[in-house]
Amino acid sequence: MKSVSLFLCVFVLTGCSVTQSIAGKAADFAVSTYCKIPNKTLGREGIRSAFNTAVSPNSVTVSCAVDIADQ
Repeated sequence: MKSVSLFLCVFVLTGCSVTQSIAGKAADFAVSTYCKIPNKTLGREGIRSAFNTAVSPNSVTVSCAVDIADQ
């Protein structure tokens, strides 16, 4: 019983950090992939439109370093 309790405590304490790590890696991959598409192209506009629809009424802003450097 003690080992089960210890396992549950460890799982509960590390569960949030593992989830955040996975979410962070997924977000990093998504943003990297998005920024590889040239700015002001149909591909990027399509992704932006679909994403905005998916997260509506919320919003997310992505600023790519390449785009900022080009301005």
